[in-house]
Amino acid sequence: MGILIRLRLPESVPVFKVGRVVDLLRLAQARHYRLASYIDPETMIAHRFCEKAKDLPCSYRFVKREKEDTWKSVYEQELNTNFDVLNTSKPLWRSVIILPDELMPKDGPVLAGATELVAANVSPTFVPNPDTTGDMFGRVSPAIVEGRPYFEIMFTFHHCLGDGLSMFAYARTYLEKADAEHMNSDDLHLENVPVTNEPPPILDNLFEPNFFEILPEATGTLFRAAFGKKGKRFKGHKTDSDEPKAERPTAVVAGAPKRAPSPSPSRNSEQVASEDSLVASAIVHAIQSTHRAGDDADAKSMHSTFAGRSDPKNNGSVQLHPTASSMPALDVVVNPERPLKTAYTRVRFLWFPEEFVTALRKRSKPEGTTIAAVLVVAALAAVRTSFEADPKYKTKPLPTHQGWVVTNSLRHMLPQSKLLEGGEKQADEGLKMFGGYAGSVTNSSLKLIDTSDAWERCRSVRKSIATVFRAAITRMKLMNYCYRHPKLWAMIEKRTDLSKLSRSYSVEVANLGAWDYPAAPPNAGPEDLRLRLDNFGGVVNSSFDGVRGLFTLGVITLGGNMSVAVGYDMASVHESDADSFEKALCTALKRMKESKGKITVADIRKV
Repeated sequence: MGILIRLRLPESVPVFKVGRVVDLLRLAQARHYRLASYIDPETMIAHRFCEKAKDLPCSYRFVKREKEDTWKSVYEQELNTNFDVLNTSKPLWRSVIILPDELMPKDGPVLAGATELVAANVSPTFVPNPDTTGDMFGRVSPAIVEGRPYFEIMFTFHHCLGDGLSMFAYARTYLEKADAEHMNSDDLHLENVPVTNEPPPILDNLFEPNFFEILPEATGTLFRAAFGKKGKRFKGHKTDSDEPKAERPTAVVAGAPKRAPSPSPSRNSEQVASEDSLVASAIVHAIQSTHRAGDDADAKSMHSTFAGRSDPKNNGSVQLHPTASSMPALDVVVNPERPLKTAYTRVRFLWFPEEFVTALRKRSKPEGTTIAAVLVVAALAAVRTSFEADPKYKTKPLPTHQGWVVTNSLRHMLPQSKLLEGGEKQADEGLKMFGGYAGSVTNSSLKLIDTSDAWERCRSVRKSIATVFRAAITRMKLMNYCYRHPKLWAMIEKRTDLSKLSRSYSVEVANLGAWDYPAAPPNAGPEDLRLRLDNFGGVVNSSFDGVRGLFTLGVITLGGNMSVAVGYDMASVHESDADSFEKALCTALKRMKESKGKITVADIRKV
């Protein structure tokens, strides 16, 4: 996962000092235990690298800005380059600083300390990003402000370290020090800055679920999987390696690209496997096996050993993602009209200014819904537009149901948080921590057809988001119980095929929420000594087993301006599909903002 920001120097910083930009990385790193630690691949325990910020290993590199949107290709490079989880000499995060030629370091210790972008278990072959949509509404990025030097900086993190709000928390920590005082300093004396020795709290330690508490949820999940509503879904396409070459003529990309004939679905059945059916069956089977006569003593014995990972004295423990380092090598680049043989995440960056977002929020409120719900429905409608050009839907109707996922935060449960007591969001300590505190709300079968009332569908999504929190906690307890029992967890890992869960939903919306600017806004006056934050955006990698949505939307709103980064895997989504989705999403949001009353899904999605 990664977040990129563009920072412009104020008049109060007359000279750009690249060394201070790098020093700020370590200053912020020293505040977050997991970023200042390595993870033992055997024990999965995080250990601090050192005691002072000056000695922290920090992976950063410089890229020369060739054109205004160089940052877009750099973003995809970073997102598609794996971390080496076995290398304990480096942290599992890195940064890249994009500069014009005149600001690039030519020599000295700062340049000497830079690192190359080295991929683990992948060949770093990157796919060109053709701009086939032009300057349409939603696609126009914030304009470059002339007259003052600026730079882009991206922070990329291994997802095992934390969630999306953690990514934003580090950016906020960095921006706290991005001001004239620090940028003008000749020496920040990092040798005097301590590295925190306090690991972040682990949610596992807040729960002590027992067998009888989690059994109803496990069996209920299995029941929903077996007898719940099922229907046809939209799915990603086959890769080139799985299809006859003669059936896939290469389309020429020129202007609005022509669509090549679609391959058959990625699985023989049109019935997509659900999380409930795969995970629940594994859990229930494993629980029953673990609690048979004669197994309890062994399970308890193993639990006492395994629980050290969640014990308060080992608060720095991190569970590595089981497939994070096993992605295949990228093959030679193929035509963008055809899916790649292997995983590769492409990102489209959308921008909606404060005036539009304010009007959309104002329009949503009397309809009894929120922008988060509007984004879900608009994205689902856009998926319909994206797939209706598929030849197989020329002779049969589009699916009537779709699945969606919205990530949510459980940080209000942290001891450091005061949100439940009415504390102020911007200053809440629980929201400043780097750790794994995300949950999710899912609906695998939302009915959405062209005649559906778009606002009514938004209200349905909003209600789901607001009412399933208790169920999310129960599911967390269930997984927590399983994780604390090694035999149980091993059975689940063995029986659960993440590839069958991947992209079983149409969209996943990771909304980091609405915030004040953590730096000076673009229009700040000269009295504000902070660096100006002119652009921002972030999203997760969409190319690993377990990614739930065909399209993943990373949403960040600062000072009313909303950035939406749309990620998708090129092994599953055509570029022409993504073009259609992008245009339809922007169109849907605009039409919902402009609507005067009831509006159908067909009304909002037709480009």
